[in-house]
Amino acid sequence: MHLHAVLDCLPIFAAARHHNYLKSAYFYVQKMSQLEARHPDAYDKLSRGFHVIRCSNQCWAGLSSDLVIEQTLMPSLRSSGGLTHGSGMTKEMRGLWTMSIPITSEYNNAMQEFSGLNYTTI
Repeated sequence: MHLHAVLDCLPIFAAARHHNYLKSAYFYVQKMSQLEARHPDAYDKLSRGFHVIRCSNQCWAGLSSDLVIEQTLMPSLRSSGGLTHGSGMTKEMRGLWTMSIPITSEYNNAMQEFSGLNYTTI
């Protein structure tokens, strides 16, 4: 169903001269149309709802990966001490900072659970 929706958008992208959207959407439809034959395991998982990130077991609580990245990773990049404000960071320091995110995220979750306080964004 979503492939038909993307296909329906192709003429709109062309008429609006959004050539990058047109090219990307067309490529996406081509690849996804072949998914069941070329990658049946991935097709099965996507068909069963594994295309979203779930932070809870609530119904309709799935979030797209780009939204989760925007809400979790990007604020830490922009914060004091983050990559965009950390002047003079070496390549090694940026790599270490990036690789530490999963670990610090687990500490953050554990502290929120322990304290009973939750940090949420709007």
